Amino acid sequence: GGGGDGGTDAGGDAGGDASDAGSVQMRTSTLLGTLDGQGHVVYAPAQVIMGAAALLDMARLYGGDANAATWVATALSSLDYVWARGRDATTGLFYQQLVTSGDPGHDALGQGAPTPDALLTDVQAGAVLGLARAQDLASSLQALDAGADGSVGAPPPYWGQATTIVQALATTGMFDGTITPPAPHTPGAFMEAFIPATAAMDQNKTTLGNAWLLGGFHRVASGMVSQLSDVV
Repeated sequence: GGGGDGGTDAGGDAGGDASDAGSVQMRTSTLLGTLDGQGHVVYAPAQVIMGAAALLDMARLYGGDANAATWVATALSSLDYVWARGRDATTGLFYQQLVTSGDPGHDALGQGAPTPDALLTDVQAGAVLGLARAQDLASSLQALDAGADGSVGAPPPYWGQATTIVQALATTGMFDGTITPPAPHTPGAFMEAFIPATAAMDQNKTTLGNAWLLGGFHRVASGMVSQLSDVV
């Protein structure tokens, strides 16, 4: 809300005319950030997303609190806002810090290193993790608020947004590996049974047995080095 934690005129200059339709639409949004004393909100997109996820978690844990609905509204508004105004228009990646404005495309650049317009992998990573958390928490809240028939609204968009950021990192050339590595040279699965008395092999391959074996071995291989680690 107001005070030192954000502003309710986040889409354009306070008291001024927004310069584009996007700013007009966002003028009544609530945004997590810091008021700069001139009617603008200074915010860091990745931190806003993480903070919004934290608010959703508070609402999930303390749904009976009188402020729970405000927490949810603030979180969802902040998430919508940074997605619309906190990213570079060409790459789709988040900036480090911005100041609310009526500028076209995105808000005015704030501080950042090595330059204010640098698009950092660390920022994108924080945003992706925050969006993933927001998806889970918003979905949980949707389920808790299901209607009398058990129906819920449309799924939250945050997984899709996180995927968009990862794809944008690759498209921008910030990943120097192979996005779609080739399949294993000899893919295979475990056969169903071996009968020692006859040395016969039951060559059926059960989905459940292979899935459980793969899952169990993956946990083991994650904790210790094994010469078979490359199987998973």
